[in-house]
Amino acid sequence: MIFPEIFCITYSGVDIEFNATMWYFSAMIICMLPLAYMLYKKCNFTLYVFAPLASVMLLGYMCRVNDYVILPHPTLYGIVMGGIIRAMCGLCFGINAWTIYNKLVTLNTNKNVNILLTIAETVLWFIFFFTWFTEKNNRAIISILFILPIVLAIAFSQKSYLSKMFRFKWMRYLSSVSLSIYLNHWGARLLTQHFFIGRSYKFCVIMMSLFTVCACILNYLTVKLCKIIWNRKLKNFLTKPDNV
Repeated sequence: MIFPEIFCITYSGVDIEFNATMWYFSAMIICMLPLAYMLYKKCNFTLYVFAPLASVMLLGYMCRVNDYVILPHPTLYGIVMGGIIRAMCGLCFGINAWTIYNKLVTLNTNKNVNILLTIAETVLWFIFFFTWFTEKNNRAIISILFILPIVLAIAFSQKSYLSKMFRFKWMRYLSSVSLSIYLNHWGARLLTQHFFIGRSYKFCVIMMSLFTVCACILNYLTVKLCKIIWNRKLKNFLTKPDNV
């Protein structure tokens, strides 16, 4: 999966738009290698110095180059093509979120602190979604990305009462569903853009949703079939030791 990114296949005419999600995954795998080494060798430096600085500097660089739109830019060639910069920036944001989360988890809190954290999380979520869905200024939208590590750390630390809504038993099933939607939505978007040129935005959203659902169902059935084949046929054939 890392080959599309590291060998810059865009040069051969294979555009990143054909499978942007997998392209980004391949970039993240590449970026995880140096980050894992740094976390192992220089953990404190990576957590408290490199990750915060890299996330801010890389986000600022992408914004300036792309006129405050987080998309690959055609002037970025070589190893920085495609999702490498975005992947490193996203992973560093994730490290920042984990650092804040770890501090909150180990913090002894009482009811008053939990109430304050609940209020803070509610306000931050409101600011984030209100700006994301109502603001037309790209600079404002980019700016609220700095809220995400804080609010996610509060949510997953379970110190906020609001985070209890994420701990219902039925929520555990949404993880695989959300991943399947993420992996299949891009293809649904391209199909909609290809077959329904000039149609209304509402119609295109409906068709994209239907294509995504169909792709997710097909993905589920494919994985289910592969598991059946593995358990009934391939497992014994490939793992059974030879008779000596």
